[in-house]
Amino acid sequence: MQILSNEELIQEWSNSLRLQNKSDLTINEYVKSVNMLLKMPFFQNKNLIELDRESLYSFRLHRVEKDQVTARTLNKNLAGLVSLLDFLLLKEYIAENFFSDIRVKDKKVSLPRPIDVNAIHQILDNKQAVNPKYTNQHLRDLAAAEVAYSGGLRISELHAIKLSDINLSEAKIHITGKGNQDRFVFLGKKAIEALSIWKLIRSRWIEISGIEDCGYLFISPTGKHISKNHLGACITALLNTGGFGRLGSTHTLRHSFASHLYNRTKDIRAVQEMLGHKTISSTQVYVLVDHDTLIESYKDAHPRANKE
Repeated sequence: MQILSNEELIQEWSNSLRLQNKSDLTINEYVKSVNMLLKMPFFQNKNLIELDRESLYSFRLHRVEKDQVTARTLNKNLAGLVSLLDFLLLKEYIAENFFSDIRVKDKKVSLPRPIDVNAIHQILDNKQAVNPKYTNQHLRDLAAAEVAYSGGLRISELHAIKLSDINLSEAKIHITGKGNQDRFVFLGKKAIEALSIWKLIRSRWIEISGIEDCGYLFISPTGKHISKNHLGACITALLNTGGFGRLGSTHTLRHSFASHLYNRTKDIRAVQEMLGHKTISSTQVYVLVDHDTLIESYKDAHPRANKE
């Protein structure tokens, strides 16, 4: 049997993950984990088909003791390695996936902390930049935060929005989420107002830059598509410099969207649909729904739950 190089194995594996409809974000995280392994002293100059139990335990020990990562991060890393081993087993490059049942229990689960509604109102209603020189950037960041909160979006989804995805007349945006799952999210009045202002600024930036319009909603003053990390950092700065302490990031807005919507509607299925979750258990974590609340909602909604 021909032995493929590590690069070739990773490419084959990545292609198989795409065929399984895994998101680019998941694939990138998986590949990143494997590349970490390849750079560790105990695995340098080895081929991935030489993976054994000892190497994987050494990887885990390195990440915990040297890198001091959280249990959640370590589980993500291990998920990548397990996926690779599954692929190697399927292709008969190895005889056994001896690591499929390994996980790390997180001793302290960090629950999301939604932002108080009044704090969100005060931050997003403040149109004045700290430095007047950056008023246009501030209005862009406000529009991004409004859209993220209005639709409960992931930063990757927010970053990927194109002008062609937006339908202002119907107050909705087409989103391609994890696993290339399509859904529509809604725009509230405030989000539409912020977008309308931002689109005027955006047009001016494109005109001044003199470059071809990239088509993406959020751009930099140079007219180019803003990077995902920069967009996320801008929203984090907006939330954390509003006078309320460190409130969080785009993901905190997603948690806030879910909790605030559920508290008003008590419809967890609708929130699940809008978040783009495949399972209700994921949504339950986002909205901090406890067992008693779920039972109460079930009894209120199910036609035979309280039938005499």
